[in-house]
Amino acid sequence: MEPRESELMMVGRVYATALYDAALAADRLNDIVADMDSLRQLLTAVPRLKAFLKAATIGSREKGKLLDDALAGKVEGLTLAVFHAMGRRDRLDLLPEFVGAFELVHQQRSNRISLEVVSAVPMDAARQEQIRQTVAKAVGHEVVLNLSVNPTLLGGAQFRLGDLFVDGSTKYRLVAMKAWLHAEIFSQLRPQKAIEA
Repeated sequence: MEPRESELMMVGRVYATALYDAALAADRLNDIVADMDSLRQLLTAVPRLKAFLKAATIGSREKGKLLDDALAGKVEGLTLAVFHAMGRRDRLDLLPEFVGAFELVHQQRSNRISLEVVSAVPMDAARQEQIRQTVAKAVGHEVVLNLSVNPTLLGGAQFRLGDLFVDGSTKYRLVAMKAWLHAEIFSQLRPQKAIEA
C-alpha cells in the first residue's frame, strides 16, 4: 500500500469509527451497515461517482450537494451527518476509503472477516456455504462472502482473505501448465544443443 493510500485509509477509519460508535449508541447499527453496503455497491456500479468525489477541481460544496440530493431520505440521518462533517473539512474525496474502513471496523468489532471470491460462473448456495464453513473453521471467525463473477477465469475461482490471495482458476492453471511445459521442453532441448556445439 502506498504511503498516501495508507494515510487516506487512516483518516477514513477515524470517520468510520466515529460513525460505528454513534450507530451503536443510537441502536441503529444494522441500518448504518445497510447504508454502507448500499454506498459500496453504488461506488462500484458508478465509477464516475468515485471520480467525481476524488476530483480536486470540484469543491466540497458541490460534492456535498450531490450526496444530499442522491441520498437524502434514503440513508440514516447519522450517515448523512458524517458526510456533512467530512464536507465541512473538505474530506468528501475520502468517501471510498471511509466506506472500506467502516466495513473493516464492523468486521473487527463483530469478530467477522470478509472473503472475496471471484468465480468463472455464479456459485450455487450449497457451494457458497461449503466455502464459508471451511474458511470459518480454518480461521476461527465468522466469514462473510463477497462474491463476483469473471468469465475470463474459464473455471474455478480466486480467493482473497486480507493479504492472502489464492488463485484456483482454470486460467491460472493453464498459464502455470504452459510455463511448466516450456521449462520441461527447454531443459530437454538444452543438452542436445550443447552436444551439437
